[in-house]
Amino acid sequence: MATADRLSTAQPVTRAFPLERMEEACDVFARTADTGALEVVLGEPSREAVAVSAA
Repeated sequence: MATADRLSTAQPVTRAFPLERMEEACDVFARTADTGALEVVLGEPSREAVAVSAA
């Protein structure tokens, strides 16, 4: 479906949960027809690395 442009791959992660909310994340993914969750991610949000110049 993605190759036929029928499914957007720009934002595949639809829900993100911290590890301590794993049970809720599993419930959301199990009820994907109701929640619309396509991909559920567990863990801390990723952060971009910032380059620091030496003074």
